[in-house]
Amino acid sequence: MTRARKYLALGSAERRLFQEAFKLVAAIRVASWILPFAKVRGFADRVAKRKTSHDSQLRPSPERLAYFVRAAGNAFPGGHNCLVQAFVAEIMLLRRGYPAEFRIGVANPAKQGFKAHAWLLSEGRVVIGDYELESYVPLGTRGASPR
Repeated sequence: MTRARKYLALGSAERRLFQEAFKLVAAIRVASWILPFAKVRGFADRVAKRKTSHDSQLRPSPERLAYFVRAAGNAFPGGHNCLVQAFVAEIMLLRRGYPAEFRIGVANPAKQGFKAHAWLLSEGRVVIGDYELESYVPLGTRGASPR
């Protein structure tokens, strides 16, 4: 099934989720190309404080939100980047009242050269970036509670 058909097969609420994720992926990806990390972090924090105006009864699970983040990331050039997806998932979760723990880790440079990875947890579960986590040592945890 083509991307367009998959999109058209979505219900209106899910289309809005995809559209939100796509806009955020685009914004974070462009910001990460031109701004230092601290500025992107600040931008993401400000955007996450804005509550979503979507149906109050629609509160998709963190896993469902992550699905739309990954789909939007695959549809935008460079949007599959783990840092971009972790930021976007964090924003979307916090907007809906879920806790989020943003993590960045590095691999052992002696074994693999320099490699870094970002992932996001919510309620103790990895929501975005769940691959080869055993290869990375977290630099720190940045937890955020819903605002």
